Amino acid sequence: MSKRIIVFRFHKMPTICRERICQLMELNPCIEIYGLFGGEKDQLACMKRELASVIADIFSIAEYTPAWKWRFSDLALREWFVNVGVGVKFDVANLIEWDLLFCGSLDSLYSHIPLNSLGLTGVRAVKDIETDWMPTAMEPLSIEWHNLLAWAKEKYKYSDEPLACLGPGCSVPRAFLEGYAQLSIPELSTDELRFPLTAQLLKIPIVDTRLCRSWFLEPELQMFNTAKKEVLASTIARELSLPKGRRCFHPFRASFAEVESQMLPALLQKY
Repeated sequence: MSKRIIVFRFHKMPTICRERICQLMELNPCIEIYGLFGGEKDQLACMKRELASVIADIFSIAEYTPAWKWRFSDLALREWFVNVGVGVKFDVANLIEWDLLFCGSLDSLYSHIPLNSLGLTGVRAVKDIETDWMPTAMEPLSIEWHNLLAWAKEKYKYSDEPLACLGPGCSVPRAFLEGYAQLSIPELSTDELRFPLTAQLLKIPIVDTRLCRSWFLEPELQMFNTAKKEVLASTIARELSLPKGRRCFHPFRASFAEVESQMLPALLQKY
């Protein structure tokens, strides 16, 4: 049986982070949780005090610039793997951001992703979103993307269809991290382009997590987006009341108590 772990990525709001970790533990009682801290150095001690009792380990990348940490979650995860994960027994690592709310088990939500495939959210062909998406449409990021693509073509004879994804919720097989640890990729573009490109270079299949169903449609933005549009507690409560409603939301930065306050007592007891 495959072993799944969680790499919990966070940088602030220790109380909310602790709540999220406890929720993940309750939903996934047999899964170990490792921390990947990307905040400021002077915040690390406070975060460790708050989270030490509910997390296996906290690895810090505080020394990197905020821009680096925001753009390169792929490189941050690689740093974690090289320094911590290489000695941890696991088959799949779920990289979970602190403001990504799960209301179902990872085994159920990711059951369609084969063991050695990379699960990415909202996978799209770059050509379909290129003119509407900042990393591919606006300089200087668009220039960086073209330079990264040129590097892949020159060094690895890359000829696949370039893909993009949305950052939150990726499911990463150990084989990807082992291969990535051996690559030296320029620090260009963003993780939402680098993750699929790296998988293609490593010949690792990519499967959509299905956590997000559309990039630009307003009904979907109300439940899952990377445009900093906060998901409402009322939206989450409504979805949880539906037998086939959504069970993952992003971004949600408030306490789950706000959701509970809007749920019917019978539903809350069931949840």
